[in-house]
Amino acid sequence: DATKMSWISKPFELHRRLIGDRVRNNAFHKALHKTIKPKESVLVDIGSGTGFLSFVASKNFKAKKCILIDSDGDILTTSKQLSVKNKIKNLEFIEGNSWEMEGGGISEKGDVLISETLGTFALEENILETLRDAKGKFLKEEGVIIPNSITQFVAPITSSKHHDFVLGPWDSVSKEFQFDLTDCGKISASNMFARPIEKEELGGYEGLAFDFIDFYKPANQLKSIRKSKKMKWTAKGDDKVFGFCVWWEAVLTPGVVLSTSPHSERTHWDQAFLPLFKPIQLEANDEIGIEIISNSDVELEGGCLVDWKVTQRKGDKVVLCVQNAE
Repeated sequence: DATKMSWISKPFELHRRLIGDRVRNNAFHKALHKTIKPKESVLVDIGSGTGFLSFVASKNFKAKKCILIDSDGDILTTSKQLSVKNKIKNLEFIEGNSWEMEGGGISEKGDVLISETLGTFALEENILETLRDAKGKFLKEEGVIIPNSITQFVAPITSSKHHDFVLGPWDSVSKEFQFDLTDCGKISASNMFARPIEKEELGGYEGLAFDFIDFYKPANQLKSIRKSKKMKWTAKGDDKVFGFCVWWEAVLTPGVVLSTSPHSERTHWDQAFLPLFKPIQLEANDEIGIEIISNSDVELEGGCLVDWKVTQRKGDKVVLCVQNAE
């Protein structure tokens, strides 16, 4: 018989990357250690995947029960098989989207609510909507939410490396075959890219916070429709800006922080690159600013839409204003 070959499915490949992320695993292990009360705590795990977080809570820290919720029936089946092999019995498995479940869809409310539905851009996997919804339905009044909060940061990029990655193919083919592919380059530059950005590529510019979410706030204070924030920096010298780097920091529990910052130890998450179609040349004391507009909603394809508008000022005069969608 001919040997059958197949590619690893994308969803399962993501779980392989998650399990291989030592920084991520250690941070959640510490958070669960600080939170789970042996033989007392009930954990509700949304987007449970292979079940790793619930397995840690149950086997390592003796949680009373773990309720695992995932919309992917295949990975939930795998999780059940793994629980049998590892002799973990105090688990309840539910297939479905948590926001589509009624409040009584689980056997009992949790003392701890956990969800690691975090993307390169923090909100792209709908963690905001997921925890906002689940907090009222599945968590006891004095329960703990992991993560407690998330902050997103942005900084200019003065390295051409990632700009070349986005626009280089269009430019090289245009030159080689004498085509005008400018419009294609503009479309590419209107998108956000996951890229491994190093701290040296920020040119010494500080990361500024543009979004903060406290998951303990009442649901009506966690807006999922539209977020907009403006940030600005003063040029240190004759710098050229090729785009912007976005990363996040999640406080899992007090004292336990998981970060995708270029200044931190690398995780399986890359940073988000917001490219400029044309680099901006700065002179000393010029001001460069960015407004980031994000729309996060479970009804959106891809989970989150992100746009950005960039301005350059010389003194009080705006000399350049460009938007990614233009």
